[in-house]
Amino acid sequence: MAHQYLLTQADVTIAVGGLGSAVTIPALAQQWTSQGVTCLEVAFGAPEFASVSQRSAWVGSGLSVSPLKAQPQGFCSQNILGGGAFERPSGSPTHSPGVLPLGLGVVDVGALPTDPSTLARGLESGSGPMELGVAPGSVGDAAFERALILLRSPKLGETTAFQRALLRAIPLLHGVVRLGGQRTALGDEGVGFTTGRGPGRPVVVLDARTGKLLEAKNVAAGTLYFSVVALSFWNPYAKINKSNLDPGAVSLTMVGFNPLGKQSVVDNRPPYGFPM
Repeated sequence: MAHQYLLTQADVTIAVGGLGSAVTIPALAQQWTSQGVTCLEVAFGAPEFASVSQRSAWVGSGLSVSPLKAQPQGFCSQNILGGGAFERPSGSPTHSPGVLPLGLGVVDVGALPTDPSTLARGLESGSGPMELGVAPGSVGDAAFERALILLRSPKLGETTAFQRALLRAIPLLHGVVRLGGQRTALGDEGVGFTTGRGPGRPVVVLDARTGKLLEAKNVAAGTLYFSVVALSFWNPYAKINKSNLDPGAVSLTMVGFNPLGKQSVVDNRPPYGFPM
């Protein structure tokens, strides 16, 4: 797929933290991913505020209550090394993978085990291609974090056997709790899994038969989403002395991520001039 892209689509809800309580923004997202480039296009709805004071804090920080430019907004990034999904730049299944930032690149799962117990052990150990940019000890539930990356990322070599193996491997991971039957924001029904405690814990809902991801909640949005949100809502005309917003203190969390349809192979990324 040197000159092709995997196109994925999702209905998302993004929580913007760093302004006291989080502001949520609904959106529709499309992502074009190749071994070299990842492009994200997002059509945002209006921010949703829990109170008048929250809206005032948002506006007072130099942010707009509606997208500033024509919809949708997009951004591209080269798949430089970082910490997230991985690729095999040479195209060889034996080539050492390069680790990419969260939300970038394609995950080649063709060589990963389809036995649930073996897959679970690989996610726990994080050795070799199963590291997925999550170093041991870097987060409290590294194995579940790796499973989230496998579920959310565009994939090469994915089979129904692998989807079902991941479905059966996740409840074998240390600290994972089975939530039983769950209904997603789009009305689909599946089985839920989580880890940790509290209302902000990450949750995934999978199709109980196929293992397909139906919904992910309370997971990191990734660097491309930050770039697109900044382009869409950061007001460049805000007076600096009236803005108390530190972009470095802002966090983006997917409080809702619902894939739409299946990934498809396309020959071109969006034709407009995204920043690189």
